[in-house]
Amino acid sequence: MDNTSLRIGSVLIGAGLALAASPTLAQQIITFSCNGDPHLICIDRPEVKRARTELPITVYKNDAVFIRAGGCVQTGGRGKTWKRYVNPTGPNSAQLYHGQIQIPGAVQTLTFLNYLVGDDGGWSRMFSVGAGDPNFFPGNIAIGYTDDDYGDNGYWGHDDGTEDQCRGVGDAWLQIYLCRNGTC
Repeated sequence: MDNTSLRIGSVLIGAGLALAASPTLAQQIITFSCNGDPHLICIDRPEVKRARTELPITVYKNDAVFIRAGGCVQTGGRGKTWKRYVNPTGPNSAQLYHGQIQIPGAVQTLTFLNYLVGDDGGWSRMFSVGAGDPNFFPGNIAIGYTDDDYGDNGYWGHDDGTEDQCRGVGDAWLQIYLCRNGTC
């Protein structure tokens, strides 16, 4: 792909490829070939205003996928309301305020990111897509977020967060390292 600029919605796309999938996802920015690496996909401010969002990232049988994530999210409410995207703490955090991912053929359901990546933003283990499944059909990676009120989530009004978990921490991010047919 060349560096031709494209316009989708109101977001300018160029240099690599960055996109916001629709006006309701305007805060999410996906950059393919991030930092010049053809395998690296960077997602800045992943969607947190809905339970599940399918990404324009298709995986095929025998692809290898690595992920890492970090940062914080505005969960709405009163007081300090920002929470970590991975491993949030505070009231109700056992079930709510978690970033999630689903990788067809590897992570079959939306799964809390803290089960897959470390707290320090380190890379996950390798996920091998469709290994051993002769009927695997290509599919898109999806991300999710758990909350009981999505309407006030986002990346506005930064504070230090519940239990100061977001002090000095920026907006949520997710990186996907995708190796086609297991080759990087």
